[in-house]
Amino acid sequence: MLILFAALFLYQGRVQAGTLPPLSRDDSCSQSPNQRSVIDITWSCVATIFACTWISVHPNIPDPEEKWWEAIIKRFQYMLWTTFAPEIILFWAIKQWHGARRVAKEYRKYDDRWTVTHAHFLQMGGFMLYDGDEAIGILSYENFNTLLQERRILFPTISKREIMDRSKIDLLAKCVAIGQLTWFMVQAFSRLAQHMPIAELELVTIALAFLTGFLYFFWWEKPVNVETSVPVYLLMREHNPPSPSLPVDSGRSQMSTFTVYDEVARSFTGPKKIGTFYAIPLSSKAEIRTILVSSVVGTIFGALHCLGIDKDVFQLPNDVTDLINFDFWRPFSLAVALIPGLIAIVALLRIWNEEAKSKISNRVAGILTVFAFLSLPFYATARVGILASGFLSLGSLPPGAYNTIQWLSYFPHV
Repeated sequence: MLILFAALFLYQGRVQAGTLPPLSRDDSCSQSPNQRSVIDITWSCVATIFACTWISVHPNIPDPEEKWWEAIIKRFQYMLWTTFAPEIILFWAIKQWHGARRVAKEYRKYDDRWTVTHAHFLQMGGFMLYDGDEAIGILSYENFNTLLQERRILFPTISKREIMDRSKIDLLAKCVAIGQLTWFMVQAFSRLAQHMPIAELELVTIALAFLTGFLYFFWWEKPVNVETSVPVYLLMREHNPPSPSLPVDSGRSQMSTFTVYDEVARSFTGPKKIGTFYAIPLSSKAEIRTILVSSVVGTIFGALHCLGIDKDVFQLPNDVTDLINFDFWRPFSLAVALIPGLIAIVALLRIWNEEAKSKISNRVAGILTVFAFLSLPFYATARVGILASGFLSLGSLPPGAYNTIQWLSYFPHV
């Protein structure tokens, strides 16, 4: 995987000096050494989007009986979530980040070597409860804590190094992936600085790369693609058998959308799998603040699409098809920016109301919450429209979009 990252990074980092007159749209297929083709643009964007939507997601541990093709389907599901609703994946990452830090601090009284990585391993389904040789089910944080307080299990002694040995991607690979995303953004903004147009798909990729940086930050200490759990055994099982009311299950999410998803997944997988979007529960105050952070980042993510409202960014020709695509781009980009902003306002009102106890702000927050939920279908439509417009526009790029960046212009004395 590291070699793949390096290859993609080096491919996108090719730099040629010098300039040629801009090609016409009819001549764009005959690529010169100082120009890029539609294939170059498409490959660069698709490779970066792949890094944003496939590689950056840190999934929970799958069912031990999951088939290889089921794992691929699950990865595609994560990819779709990240592509069309990246703010939700960001909310999940922030929630796991908060929960891991709280639990790491809480459990240091049992073992001072307990780290945030241990807490992530717990909430991603890293501990399987056993009664002798019989696997009962994955321990969610709630069940783990209950059994620990009742002294039904011993505190796990697995080290951080042993946990990270199970991870399929190390910190160096994450740094290379972040370098790829950063390099793509540097190239795109350098084109704008030199008054060169960028493709609509490049602007879509810039926004995804920006949000993906936050995913890497909040999941930095979480292992990636771990496939097996660690056994935790019940103590004194002959005198103290598991109670029928013992809540051994796969954990559930605290967001309504995720809860429904997890319940459907649980009906097919059983108790040996943690919830797909499971995270350690937070207090209502921390939950609202998590929503605020994710929606603010989502608003900036949408605002990056709004850069395309300025015609100088794309420099589209006056073809009817291009103008139609541009007319769709404007409302779609505004929707992607304003709807998360509306959710951020609701979260701010909820936070303010915790102190002020104002009935008016509470009612306003309630009304805005209804509008926010009603606007979600429009958000989904806008995301699909933006992606479709990005790919469709590749067939009618302006001549300047094929020119490469003049890096020597940043060094006037060279």
